[in-house]
Amino acid sequence: MNESPTRDARRMAELLQQQRETYLRLRELADTQRQAIETDQPEDLLRILGRRQQLITELTEINTALEPFRSRWSDLRRQLPAAERMKVGELIEEVQRLLEGILELDRGDCDELQRRTEQFRRNAVGTTRGRMMNAAYAAAAAPGGRPRFLDATDERRA
Repeated sequence: MNESPTRDARRMAELLQQQRETYLRLRELADTQRQAIETDQPEDLLRILGRRQQLITELTEINTALEPFRSRWSDLRRQLPAAERMKVGELIEEVQRLLEGILELDRGDCDELQRRTEQFRRNAVGTTRGRMMNAAYAAAAAPGGRPRFLDATDERRA
């Protein structure tokens, strides 16, 4: 890096702030994603996932910009005034908490989507079996569309 250590330290702090803001937006989308799943809104879910992908791309760019600073973190940290050093430490902790929260929400959403997929599959299998049973009953019906076996009360009405 060509900048002075103090400018590098401040640039690192700016990038961490950008990272925090991006994670906050990602967290909001994770909450919105949960609502889309719970209310069975697949179109909204796809839109949200697209927006999340954009934010992940932004985070990748920020992480790439932060990489040179990570290897020099100890030196850069010493260059910051105490208040800024504390602010950077808090940013790092907050970003970590946000990331952990987002990952936890995503795991829950994944579990919920798997549960719903399994329920849909079971319902589809049940529907198919029901249709097969109806077809079997229809095939067993006597000519003229009447069942071969009648209840005694049915015979009196006929």
